[in-house]
Order: sequence, then structure tokens, then C-alpha cells
Amino acid sequence: MGMRVVQGAGRATVTRTAAGLQVELANGETLQPQKVIFAAGRVGNTDGLGLDAAGVATDERGRIIVDEQFGTTANGIYAAGDVIGPPALASVSMEQARVAACWAFDIPLKRSVDILPPFGVYSVPEVAMVGLTEEAAAAQGISCAAGRARFETNTRAAISGATEGMVKLVFARADLTVLWCAHRRRRRYRTRPSRSSRHPLRRHHRLLHSLDLQRAHHERGVQVRRLRRTTPGRAMSRRG
Repeated sequence: MGMRVVQGAGRATVTRTAAGLQVELANGETLQPQKVIFAAGRVGNTDGLGLDAAGVATDERGRIIVDEQFGTTANGIYAAGDVIGPPALASVSMEQARVAACWAFDIPLKRSVDILPPFGVYSVPEVAMVGLTEEAAAAQGISCAAGRARFETNTRAAISGATEGMVKLVFARADLTVLWCAHRRRRRYRTRPSRSSRHPLRRHHRLLHSLDLQRAHHERGVQVRRLRRTTPGRAMSRRG
């Protein structure tokens, strides 16, 4: 794949020289790459809030420390969202804020957040997951197995031209309960995607356009004479 993975190299230092970038690994090896990606995680954007004066404690990354009720170390002060750390997702942050408000004002409406929020990585290809991984299930003493299905074997994926990707399921051996679902897909849109198809775990209710159907049927040796649209998300053709 044209990639070299160096494991156990420790923390590297990067300097810019006349010849370009130079990376020195902790094991003494020196690299001269064209690009360097710095991935050190996230920190809490809490500087300048005066948390120390208020008695609100933070961790080594500046994230506010909270309890199960989203209460901080200062009585009467609550925190939610990105400033308290992972998963740092907008949907989860909103739920955390609702729960924090309910505890702060003693509202018996919502007292906890879903313990298994979905995770989505908007990369290319995009990746999404929800549930317990194989490692997490094993740590809880659950005997599990995994199954994979690739989009290239799916008829709908072949018609829409999005055959790169897969779905992975982790399930309990005892009763086949689904414990984890992961989605990895790379789309090749011929048209602008609809709003309902932009999230990795949403069902795709896109309208099949005539070009897609004609190309798909042409590959199968079938001529499309006429195409008429029915309900949104579906298309029908007359074959001859």
C-alpha cells in the first residue's frame, strides 16, 4: 500500500530544515517526510473562564471534571458538552445539557444519557459505530462473534455505484443479541446527495435517477424503454 508503520517509536520531534521537514523518533531514527500530521487529541477550551476562582476542577487536558449528574466540584455549577471530554458529539452534548438542567433544577424529566451513543467519523471513507466492540464485550465476560457484509455483494449498492464499504456486526453467541454495529462506506455520488443520506447510519432514501438505472440495466444487457417516477425514493422502469 506504500505505507510504513513504525510501532513503539515513542514521542517524535519535528524540525524544519533547509531540505524540508525532519522527524526524529525516540528510538534515534530520523525521517524526512513531505507532510506531517499532528494528532494529539483534543483539549478543553476552558482557558480564561475563571474555573479556578469558582472552585471547578479540570483534568490535565483542561476538561471539566463532572459526576454522573454532570455536577462539577463546585456546588451548584454544572457542565456538559465538549468541555467535559469524549464523546464530544453534538447530539450527545445536547442530551448531556438536558440531563444537567434536570438535575440542576430538580426536574423529573430526564436523569441519564444513553450509555451507548453512536459515533460517526466524517472522513473518506466515512466510519460509524454504535454498541460494544469485541474487546469491550470480552472485558464484560460476554462470549461473542463477528460477521461482516461487504457492499459489493449488495444489489442496491451495485445499482447506485457505491460498492466500496462494509457493515460489521458483533453479536452474543448465547442468544444472537446484536452488541455492536460498524459501518464503513465510501460513496461515489453521481448526483448531489439528499439530506437524509449524509449520516453514515441513516437509511438512504435517494431517488434513483434515470441515468443510474440505464447504466445498471445496460450492464445487465437490458434496454430501458421508459422510466417513470413513483413515490420518493423509488423508481420503476419498463423493460423490453
